[in-house]
Amino acid sequence: MSEPDQSLSLFLEATPQQLWPLITDTERLNVVTGLPQVAYREESQEGGLTRRFFSFQHMGMDFVGEELPSSWQQDRFFEINRIYDAGPFETLRMRVELTPTNEDDYRNGTSCTFKYWITPRGELGQQFVEGMGDEMLVVIEKVLVEAVAELPNTGEESTWHHIPVPGNVPNDDELSTAARLTE
Repeated sequence: MSEPDQSLSLFLEATPQQLWPLITDTERLNVVTGLPQVAYREESQEGGLTRRFFSFQHMGMDFVGEELPSSWQQDRFFEINRIYDAGPFETLRMRVELTPTNEDDYRNGTSCTFKYWITPRGELGQQFVEGMGDEMLVVIEKVLVEAVAELPNTGEESTWHHIPVPGNVPNDDELSTAARLTE
């Protein structure tokens, strides 16, 4: 596996189980890092398979393509792979890994690593990658550190519905839906 184009590693005083709902809510992370909401369209295929297509606009550019099936192991890692038909990227691969500092006692904290592999499309794509990467990772780190500071001390799994995220506070419908789903 090649070295990532962008990466962030940080230690968080939380268990992988507490962090999992935070890092896998990629739509929420997109919003807090300044990216717009992504529109998805799914197409049924033969054999019960589904293809997932995405689109969004950012900085006056259209980002359009296909999101391949994700790979993940709960509380350990997840990976997203996208192939772009339009926009400054040809491909994007993002992998997030959670590694507890002590396999026998998860309460000691977790190393959280974000890795991005991006194939830019032309000079504009290269400039876009160079300009966005570090800033976005700094925001992700800030948001996760603030979210972890608000976690309950009970060791229970966390959910965004009771963790304030700057600029993206859930509305009453989201709170009641989240409460029903966790009952």
